[in-house]
Amino acid sequence: MAEAKTKKPGIIWMSSREVAMTAALGGLGFASVALGLIIPILPGGGSVFALQGLSPISSIAGGPIVGFLVTAIMGTPRTFAVVNWFLALGQLIVAFGYYPLRNKSLPVRLGGFIILDFISWEAYGNWIGTWFLVDVYKVVPPDGFWPLWAFMATVFTGATLIIDAIFVSIAFIIFPKFMKPDWWDRWRGR
Repeated sequence: MAEAKTKKPGIIWMSSREVAMTAALGGLGFASVALGLIIPILPGGGSVFALQGLSPISSIAGGPIVGFLVTAIMGTPRTFAVVNWFLALGQLIVAFGYYPLRNKSLPVRLGGFIILDFISWEAYGNWIGTWFLVDVYKVVPPDGFWPLWAFMATVFTGATLIIDAIFVSIAFIIFPKFMKPDWWDRWRGR
């Protein structure tokens, strides 16, 4: 009699918790932007989400796929939606960088998050955002690249970091178990 082959289970890329997190946080962010609940910073639609802090919360608690999807969904109703889809890649830095910090003390986790969030916004928010506004959308003349980049590197990143730090600090304190990611262990089959 032939032995039945046991099929090794595949990787579960998103758990039901992560799918629900994507729908809830992404939908909440989408609705807030579509309703105009934003903090205007740049003329012509450049702004910080009023609920911007949902993006890093989703990256920390749900992993890189959830962080990317939530940020992309939140940015869809914006004037420059394509820029936001690229900015969503910055959440990969937050998710992968935060995972080793998940069992550290609260000050270490918060400090590590702020550093990762700063790197994410400097790498994607400022360079890619400025490039899109100057070279792709042509809302800013080419000689305005460096002044716009300096503005985004200070004012835009500063506002975003403050909002993100407030949201994540509250989530760390109120929902400590929610903010413990498990996606990497699941992906590795543990």
